[in-house]
Amino acid sequence: MQADAEGATGGIDHPIDDDHFRLQLPPHRRFGDDLAAHPLFDLGVCQERRGRQADAILLTGKRKTGYTRSVKKFINAVQGASMLTIEFFSALVLCYMIGAVPTGVILTRGAGIGDIRQAGSGNIGATNVYRVAGRKLGILTLVGDALKGMVPMLIAVHIFELNEIKLALVALLLFVGHCYPVYLNFKGGKGVATGLGIYLVLSPLAVLGALLVFAGVLWTWRYISLASVIAAAAVPIFVYLHAGSLPLLLTATVISTLVVARHRANIERLRAGTESKFRP
Repeated sequence: MQADAEGATGGIDHPIDDDHFRLQLPPHRRFGDDLAAHPLFDLGVCQERRGRQADAILLTGKRKTGYTRSVKKFINAVQGASMLTIEFFSALVLCYMIGAVPTGVILTRGAGIGDIRQAGSGNIGATNVYRVAGRKLGILTLVGDALKGMVPMLIAVHIFELNEIKLALVALLLFVGHCYPVYLNFKGGKGVATGLGIYLVLSPLAVLGALLVFAGVLWTWRYISLASVIAAAAVPIFVYLHAGSLPLLLTATVISTLVVARHRANIERLRAGTESKFRP
């Protein structure tokens, strides 16, 4: 296995079979002495040299007996450790700027209704737009906010084929952009629709599970805020059951925590019995 890696050329980045892999890494990567004690793989490191400097580091591995984690997921995780290139950092900034686009504000102003932040609950999301400006603009706001999350994630997954760690960061920046938009002095929406768009790409089955929870709570108690909070709290569980990815689980947990936190005023009104019920 080691000899095979040492004789390999550039472009190595794939499993050899279900249990073995070889991976070429940049020469600046550093590995500690604990590499050989990795819980899932027996690992080895060698260097290809041209002259006095290392031209590449070749990481080889064999999956240990009794573990089922895929070699491809391990390769993605290793690659993710050196992911913060200038290009990717710029892409994250762009994702934040896209997420920060205030769909509800743009639509209500364009319709001549005025600043949605000065009406109803003051929130820029679809629920407040629906109550203040009507069904059509409410639905358009929902769709627009969801597309802010969905379209960049589709590009990240299917065009750039980012690994799980990078996808988690892209998702997080899109969501944070919606909740804390630079265009509105960092006072944005609650993130439910944008989170929906993100998860439609990352974990469609998690969306299905969350929608069932949302519909059940809304049908029973008629509070959109309560349904949103409970569905958001359930999303990390569904994401992990579907994807089995620690980076995506951590991102889902952060997003869900932010969704719940940004509903704190609604939660207070629910406790006081003054929250408005949904009336179709």
